[in-house]
Amino acid sequence: MLENGFSSGSRDYFKQQNIGFIYEVDVLPNYRGKGYSKELIKAALEELSIQGCNEIEMNTRSTNFYREIGFVHYQT
Repeated sequence: MLENGFSSGSRDYFKQQNIGFIYEVDVLPNYRGKGYSKELIKAALEELSIQGCNEIEMNTRSTNFYREIGFVHYQT
């Protein structure tokens, strides 16, 4: 993600069969609080959906943030 030509954040994800895994979302401290994490996750979700994923999994400690954008917590 770029702001004024500078990188402000990134996300990493992969696909295994029809399951997408988002395993990292990083936004630099100076750019936090501007909605960039949500934009990065939304872009990853769209890309994984295009690739045929019908389920997305994440490992995260920030459960409240992810619940706010529609993720559901479950234990395996």
